[in-house]
Amino acid sequence: MKRNLMLLIGALLVLGAMTSMVFAEPGQGMSKMMHEGKGMSNMMHRAEGMPKMMMDESNEMSMEDMFFKRVKMIYSDQEELGVTEEQLGKIKEVKTALKKDLIMKEAELDIVMVDMMALMYDDETHGDKMKELIDKKYEVKKEKAKRVVDACMSLKEILTEEQKEKMKEMKKGMKKGHMSK
Repeated sequence: MKRNLMLLIGALLVLGAMTSMVFAEPGQGMSKMMHEGKGMSNMMHRAEGMPKMMMDESNEMSMEDMFFKRVKMIYSDQEELGVTEEQLGKIKEVKTALKKDLIMKEAELDIVMVDMMALMYDDETHGDKMKELIDKKYEVKKEKAKRVVDACMSLKEILTEEQKEKMKEMKKGMKKGHMSK
């Protein structure tokens, strides 16, 4: 009995030591989570477990969110706004194209981040290469922002002046409703 107990305790100690070594190795534990895109910064970036609409650093809605919220409003209030089937088709095309472009840009950003993390964990210094990747990251973000602005402008071109005015009035009504609560 004592012998079995000693073997069990020994096995648990060995298992515990192995577990701590695994988490101490580079690329494991939190480091592994960051590489796999499961870390806190990536969770915040991807809005996992949070409401879909994310706010930027200044607590304002992002341009992307404003675009998709506006499209959702047009679809849900299409009768009241007097939106035609032809307009809805064009809006759907703009929305779909933007969504595809944003997915591609996010993938580019993910690849840049993977490359940056690989350089950070490399034993050699890669200052110039890292600076190039930082430039690439912000170039992609700039392209992404410009693409969203283009989609917003396309949406404005699709709607008539009367429809845009009705949307403004509807937004004002919604804001007043939220203030009274």
